[in-house]
Amino acid sequence: MKALNPAKRKFGNNQGFTLIEMAIVLVIIGVIIGAVVKGQDLVENAKAKQFASKLQAWQIAINTFYDRKGRYPGDSDRDGIIASSDTLTPLDDINSASFSSPPETSFSIGGVTFYAKLGNGNGKNYLAVCKDDTCNGTYTPTNSSDATALKFFESFDTSIDGKADAINGTILGLTGASATAQQAKITGVTTSASNADWLNSSNTLKGLAYQIK
Repeated sequence: MKALNPAKRKFGNNQGFTLIEMAIVLVIIGVIIGAVVKGQDLVENAKAKQFASKLQAWQIAINTFYDRKGRYPGDSDRDGIIASSDTLTPLDDINSASFSSPPETSFSIGGVTFYAKLGNGNGKNYLAVCKDDTCNGTYTPTNSSDATALKFFESFDTSIDGKADAINGTILGLTGASATAQQAKITGVTTSASNADWLNSSNTLKGLAYQIK
């Protein structure tokens, strides 16, 4: 009897993957993809919390200054309105307070830069966060960096007001203001967002306005 060619015998035993083996591989791939996506979500959530901590530093500074001086920073004429006709700017007061951990007038998170301002609009006081130092830039939801910033605003709004709503509550969409570069001062704040959804394309938001009460 003629022996089989060893090369042919080896080829004949190469059966490939079974359906069970393929299923196991697909499950493993699914687990890996799920872990990566979840990891990305955790990173974004951590960034949103970092953004909130920056604004909380401002809250602490404002409240501490008020407890010390009996007025808000930037309200040197004591009329209850920040940056109305005052001789000192909010930044002047913040700097003179010599806080051990002063709030930052500009900060970057995840490659997105924000500018913090104190001031007023329609007789109300606000802590504002803008896209640029003069609060002229507008956030475009279809731009990835702008969308990231708007998601931070949305998350912070939910943490303060209990739900994300750019029109109602303490956290509002900033639609207009006047600000000078290199000064943490803002006036003429308007909050007339056209849609409650922070990422709605009909909004022309210049930032976030946090009403100080």
